[in-house]
Amino acid sequence: TSWSSKASCTLQNCYTPRLCSAMIEMNEIRQMSEKDLAERINVEREALSKLRFNHTIAGLETPTILKIQKRDVARLLTEQTARNKAS
Repeated sequence: TSWSSKASCTLQNCYTPRLCSAMIEMNEIRQMSEKDLAERINVEREALSKLRFNHTIAGLETPTILKIQKRDVARLLTEQTARNKAS
């Protein structure tokens, strides 16, 4: 849960995808346990939902944050699907 606040803080300061350090690395995802992965998916989906809402209401300073967040959720879901197929 410490990473959820870290991710939201860095996403607010991210201006371009290349400079953004909030992107989740696949190595980090692979090292997560099943429980941590499921929890992280829920947290990231909630963060994406809040970003979409904020973008609709007031507009985001950098809309690329939405793209980065969507890709992070997709990475997490891809790893979860791969683990489910392997077992």
